[in-house]
Amino acid sequence: MKNGKYIIGCLTAIALLLVACSGDNQKPYRMSADLLKVGSSVEVSGGASKDTIKIEANCEWKVTTETSWMHIISPKDGIGNGNQALIIEVDASPLSTTRSGKLTMLSSDGIECSIDVTQRAGDVTLIPTPQTLTFTTYEGGDKNLNITSNTKWTATSNSSWLTINGESSFTAEGDQELTIHANPNNNSGYITGTIVFKDQDGRISPVSVTVTVGGREPRLQVIVPGDMPAAGGTSSIGVQSNFNWTITLSPDPRGKWVYFEGEEKRQIFSGSANDKELNAGIFFEPNSTETERKVYVVVQTTSDGGNNQTKEFTITQAAGKRPTISNVACSYVKHNAATITFQQSYDTFGITECGVYYSTSEADVQNGANETGTLQGTATVNLTNLMPNTVYYVKAYATNAVGTKYSDGVISFKTLNVPGRDDNEKPEVE
Repeated sequence: MKNGKYIIGCLTAIALLLVACSGDNQKPYRMSADLLKVGSSVEVSGGASKDTIKIEANCEWKVTTETSWMHIISPKDGIGNGNQALIIEVDASPLSTTRSGKLTMLSSDGIECSIDVTQRAGDVTLIPTPQTLTFTTYEGGDKNLNITSNTKWTATSNSSWLTINGESSFTAEGDQELTIHANPNNNSGYITGTIVFKDQDGRISPVSVTVTVGGREPRLQVIVPGDMPAAGGTSSIGVQSNFNWTITLSPDPRGKWVYFEGEEKRQIFSGSANDKELNAGIFFEPNSTETERKVYVVVQTTSDGGNNQTKEFTITQAAGKRPTISNVACSYVKHNAATITFQQSYDTFGITECGVYYSTSEADVQNGANETGTLQGTATVNLTNLMPNTVYYVKAYATNAVGTKYSDGVISFKTLNVPGRDDNEKPEVE
């Protein structure tokens, strides 16, 4: 017959509990031969560490492992008797995900159980998005915060008015969506709090999220756009405030050449603190005049409590420009025809028409005689049905939406005599 304690068969055979080195005050599980617990699991840091397993038994036992990154340090060879601490050492994990290992325990009367050991990720990710939260108005409220992580972490608020999922401190593992709540701000100015995120194993530096709540004093920030070209287009005014606000446009000269985008062509635009950062789009019609024009802009908060904030500025739209004319010349002169060429260009508004004025009288040309305006979009004009042996005067022009530009001065040329006549002269071209 066997020794009495082996006949009993380790009535209280093994008790296991894996904790961190600072967790020795935890009560171990008791396992008897009649009720053997299998599959108990523990979790260890992703970094290199030593961890303690409390064993409570009334018989001899041995612990082994086939996990390469886990080593039994004490007792020697994993052999113990009765109540005793089992110390294991784990290597640092090179992985960005968790990994698993196993310890196997065998009692002297053949009772076996195993403990699954999970090691947290070695390459730690802990990213809160966004890293700044702004409650524009003093009322505060709720905002979502997304956490990307592959490990256990703790989020802690440093302000009594700021909570994480309703708590001042919150612990979780892996990816999470948090609700950040800010209580109303009773101060006139804004207040700022911080939420600190820490990896439970302390392998990376803490990450902070800054939370701001607007004050009860009206606050106004305006991004002023630059000046506008003559071609017009859309500009925008950036507004951020903790109260409702309005923008008023005062065009000079008067008219609907500048307005907030929309069919109604509004001159006043209203925004709300709930709009957060809003870009108010302003549309400028093309300026086809030769005078620059201005719009005077007033942005103002509309708090019932008074002491409203105001920003005033001016946006200038450039004047339009007429085309330019240069290098007017005459060529291919015959007794009844000649070709006029010139160069034309424009700044903003395209050329809609160009041509020449011509006459045998310089004064008539200056007054716009014999316009060849049907020749649009070209800088070459063929004059026909001219009189032979006659001096002609020519002035070029080009027209766009702003107006008509004339060439500087007048050129002249002389047609040839009729071919076959004895008194032909060489044409004179000036």
